[in-house]
Amino acid sequence: MKRIRKQILVIAALVGLCGPHVAMGDKSRDNDFTQEQTSLQQFEGFYRFPNRVAYIQFDVVNNQLRARQVWDGRQYELKKTGELTFESVEEQYKLAFDAAPPTEVKILDRVDLTKVDFDPEQRKSVPPLLAKLYAGSYHREGNEKFEIKVISDGGNLVLIQGWDSKRIELACITDQEFINQEAAMPVTFFIDSDQKIVMRCFESDRWIKVE
Repeated sequence: MKRIRKQILVIAALVGLCGPHVAMGDKSRDNDFTQEQTSLQQFEGFYRFPNRVAYIQFDVVNNQLRARQVWDGRQYELKKTGELTFESVEEQYKLAFDAAPPTEVKILDRVDLTKVDFDPEQRKSVPPLLAKLYAGSYHREGNEKFEIKVISDGGNLVLIQGWDSKRIELACITDQEFINQEAAMPVTFFIDSDQKIVMRCFESDRWIKVE
């Protein structure tokens, strides 16, 4: 009887010793999962193609990075191949981020996408003060023969081409980013180093607001 009791005590002691290690092992796995999740989350966000129209969104789903083409919703599951490199699971498309956290990502070894700080799928009304700031006449930089007028209409901005009176309606994404959805034409407003309001449209053309 004493022998049996002694064996029980030994087993209980061994369980007591193993318990903390098991718990520590589980905690370690949880920490690894959390660190991996955080590591992947720094790549999340929207990245814009050089044409400034198309975007790819990266997000983390089930501890795996996923890419989604914003224009058609197609998704790609990605596997990590290095600290900053990934590959699509099925198609083996390669992509590489420039840093962690990143500012750019190169896809297919040839196209650089720039990370943006907004959601390109969102739309909003143009605030009245902003509409007033952007409204006016713009001349094309380097050739003042061409003129575009910007007006506010129904919560959106409208471009009116001076050479043919064509109207181009713009939906507002952010206070600086706009788009004509029909023509997939992005328009960006910003203030340059000379404190002049500049409108970038028709790809890379710069239009300066006339004071």
